[in-house]
Amino acid sequence: MTRSPSRTVDYLIHEAHEIITAAIAAENLPVDLDHECGDDCDTCDRLDWLSRAAGSLDVVLSRFDRYSDGRPISGTVEYQHGRTFAYTFPAADPVPGERELTRFALAPFDEGMPSPGQAVIYADDHAGTLRVDLLPGNVIVGRFNR
Repeated sequence: MTRSPSRTVDYLIHEAHEIITAAIAAENLPVDLDHECGDDCDTCDRLDWLSRAAGSLDVVLSRFDRYSDGRPISGTVEYQHGRTFAYTFPAADPVPGERELTRFALAPFDEGMPSPGQAVIYADDHAGTLRVDLLPGNVIVGRFNR
């Protein structure tokens, strides 16, 4: 792995990661059951193109694991057994200190049971670190989709 050669490339790397994230999200959109497309479906063609482009970007990005200033480009943290949260650190000048990124209910151990609590994900963009706090408590949630 290698460090990005310049600040300009840092910004390109960050934006490419954002495109990949959007492509993954688009692939995971619920499929309209009434959508009976043929061979000439513009929506399906665009999603296929986005998926292929994201795959190509991912190959190029795999060469870099650090921004030009030495910070990691991305990181993951496990918040529940087998479940991880992925994050791309910003390429812009990071502010020191931790900040809360998100919080969400943990998946119930069994369907129909309440959540065992919440996960709170924190990032320190300057240090390039992620941290998770698990807060206990019964949080009632709907069905958990992976």
